[in-house]
Amino acid sequence: MDSLRGEQGNLDFYLQEVALKSEEPLNTPILVLSQGFILGARPTSLHEQGVEAAQRVSTLTGWPVLSYWPSGVGESEGVFSVDGALKDVNCVIRSVRGLYPSREVVFVGFDVMGSVFLAAALSSDEISGVVVVGSDIGPRGLIDPSSLLSRLSLSSVRLASGYNLEKLTEDVEKVESKGRNAFGRMPILVIVTTKRYRSRVDVFATDIVSNKKTEIHSFLTDDVSLRYDPQLYAVLAGWLDRNF
Repeated sequence: MDSLRGEQGNLDFYLQEVALKSEEPLNTPILVLSQGFILGARPTSLHEQGVEAAQRVSTLTGWPVLSYWPSGVGESEGVFSVDGALKDVNCVIRSVRGLYPSREVVFVGFDVMGSVFLAAALSSDEISGVVVVGSDIGPRGLIDPSSLLSRLSLSSVRLASGYNLEKLTEDVEKVESKGRNAFGRMPILVIVTTKRYRSRVDVFATDIVSNKKTEIHSFLTDDVSLRYDPQLYAVLAGWLDRNF
């Protein structure tokens, strides 16, 4: 496991390379992973969680994984805002290109980071696909600002000064409006959790996921359990094999 530092923003990265089989190509695409906000997690434990997540995803999918926390989370310096997390993506892409100049890059985002990656993909030809993982589907998009602010307040995220519900809602609406336009332009996988067999995901699926380049899967579980559910990574690995 290699520890890297971002060119800007001093982001904390963790790189996990898998041992490729002899018959596998050396230009395997790389996954860029950013987890959601874990309630009750200590900042010092986030480093270990980032390492463990990279190892888990790499082992279960067979792909190399670069895991990182956005600014203001864990050992990444600065403060967190949704708009700031979107700007972080450019730094991440430069770091990935320094290691892998020609490989395709697929971004995997838990929680609000999935929406951030969709928005980033629209303005970057460096992103070949996006995976969105989370349960927080609101009436107008993938993220409910009130629920997100509650999770941020209960986690160890260092929020930007004055980052209230109004500002958070503005940022969320901006990235989601931009991210909606990414559907149909590249392979996208949406994975959501639900506590009942039918949920708002059904409406969401027929609204913007009605194209051949998008898949949506619903798990009857909670977000924390989903992170360690082998079925999640089986779905992810299958989607990767079909699209890359």
